[in-house]
Amino acid sequence: MIEQIVPSQPFIQPSFIRHSKPPLLIFPLKPAFHGDFMTTPSLGRLEKVNLRKAWENESTSFTPWLAQPENIVLLGEAIGLDLEVEAKEQAVGPFRADILCKDTESGAWVLIENQLEKTDHTHLGQLMTYAAGLDAVTIVWLAERFTEEHRAALDWLNRITDDKFTFFGLEIELWKIGESSMAPKFNVVSKPNDWSRSVTEAAHGLLSNADTYIQKMHLEYWSAFKIYAEGARGLKVQETDHTALAEHFYRFLQGGAKRNRFHLGF
Repeated sequence: MIEQIVPSQPFIQPSFIRHSKPPLLIFPLKPAFHGDFMTTPSLGRLEKVNLRKAWENESTSFTPWLAQPENIVLLGEAIGLDLEVEAKEQAVGPFRADILCKDTESGAWVLIENQLEKTDHTHLGQLMTYAAGLDAVTIVWLAERFTEEHRAALDWLNRITDDKFTFFGLEIELWKIGESSMAPKFNVVSKPNDWSRSVTEAAHGLLSNADTYIQKMHLEYWSAFKIYAEGARGLKVQETDHTALAEHFYRFLQGGAKRNRFHLGF
């Protein structure tokens, strides 16, 4: 006798599609296509905006805007400094710097000069005056557009000065998408090259050390020669040349009577 086995739990049918063929698993639907193209979100177009539409004047509109904490942070992010505004229209010699900041990490001064136009020689001269008036400073030159000559000038200043002085050049742009709000963008066009500066300083150090070594060798040679000439050969150093110098040629006298004397120059 065959007993009928009744399961303790009701049988649950898996989620398959009923079909005469082997069962198929149900998968999520694929992305919808229209024709041959998959649907994409609607994208806007970036539009560059004239700076004067946001700031009519450098001193009365742009500088106050940049000096606000939320805006100076944007500039600081572009150059890698944590900036805190200390003063506006700060007097430095005969000129007045637009914004004077402190780098909160190092405590160094950061001086910002603004131009809502192409860079010119007048502002470059002011930057040099600012650097001369402060012992150590980071100078930021902000303009609508940098000429190649002024960019090269900042690169040159970064090469020839030590790490107490650093120069940044940035171009500012305004962009928007459709009817969105305008957004500023800072583009760095010149900055300190720490690797290049360290190589230059090392090269100067090698040249200085080489000069010192050569001078030391000269001094030792001429000092020994003076002792030899006076002791072994009976020559007398002229009165004005008693001190041995690193780069000096001795004049010796030979002969007792004035008329019999002759000079040897080395």
